[in-house]
Amino acid sequence: GTLLGSLYAFGGTVSWIGRKKLYGGEKISWRQYLREFLPIFGGVFGEQGAERIGMVLYTRMAAQLGAVPYAVHAVCMNFCDFYYSFAGGLGKASMVLCGQSKGRGNLKEWRQYAHVGMKWAFIFSTVSFVGTFFFRDNIFLIYTNEVEAAALGSVIMIFVAAAGYPEAHALVTAGVLRGSGKTAQVAAYSFVSVTILRPIITGVLIYQLDMGLVGAWLALCIDQSIRAVCAHILWRRIAVINE
Repeated sequence: GTLLGSLYAFGGTVSWIGRKKLYGGEKISWRQYLREFLPIFGGVFGEQGAERIGMVLYTRMAAQLGAVPYAVHAVCMNFCDFYYSFAGGLGKASMVLCGQSKGRGNLKEWRQYAHVGMKWAFIFSTVSFVGTFFFRDNIFLIYTNEVEAAALGSVIMIFVAAAGYPEAHALVTAGVLRGSGKTAQVAAYSFVSVTILRPIITGVLIYQLDMGLVGAWLALCIDQSIRAVCAHILWRRIAVINE
């Protein structure tokens, strides 16, 4: 089903580009293409690669907690991905809008798009938090009604609700930074936070402080907060320079 869906999306995209006659245009050499493409691609690829390495280490530690805790972790992570994907859309929209404004040299518009994106990230995160926090038991029971899992799941869903704030802010601000050409900087702080700090913090909370799955999700919230702070500080520095 996943393969067929991906092929359909690919075919639709190729067809749309063909109908809009976007394949033609000015000819450029492959050297010129790579010279402009690789710096941007390298930053984004480095960021995503670092995140995957960190997630493998993080998930392995969560899996070692046992069948029930890992089942709860998988359920809560699956639900967490709903808002993560939504916030990721906000981040991509901010990247495109701020990138266009930066390319036109309209710094006032660039700042306005950044502020609006962050404001709506906060608003949507509040809506997500309220819905997830107050209906966390009902949401978890959609996946499973096992008593032991439901009791632990009710606690972890609080972290799912709270993680939306730093998560959305980090994604939107990172989108603004990417649109401003700062892909390498985003990759750098993501590498430090996800690949190095999150596994270390997770290990300390799980094995040293014996916090179990709560420790794993606390580590996730700390990681998201670190990325949100780094992205905001970097954005503020760029905003001050461009004033």
